[in-house]
Amino acid sequence: MERRRLQRPYEITVGVIDGSTVVATSGELDIAAEDDLANALVEARRHGASVIIDLRDTRFIDASTVDVLFREHQAGTGLIAQGARGEPRRVLEIVNAPAWMDVTD
Repeated sequence: MERRRLQRPYEITVGVIDGSTVVATSGELDIAAEDDLANALVEARRHGASVIIDLRDTRFIDASTVDVLFREHQAGTGLIAQGARGEPRRVLEIVNAPAWMDVTD
């Protein structure tokens, strides 16, 4: 029996770039990505109190993504959403994310 690995419609990485902790995402972040995103943010928080969420290559986010980000905000993490365009940017604006985290181009 041949086993095939299912590909996820997203990728989440954590790194430190120029002294800033960055969680870079790509693809589609929905309920299937919720735990991975939450774990990435916990890992990122170990490096500092603020985290850049790089959304440049993210095509889709839903309420579960916003929920993870908001819970992280409530835990005291300073969040900066960077590079959100199209639908992800609209979702962040609809939920008034700029009121509780920085949203930059």
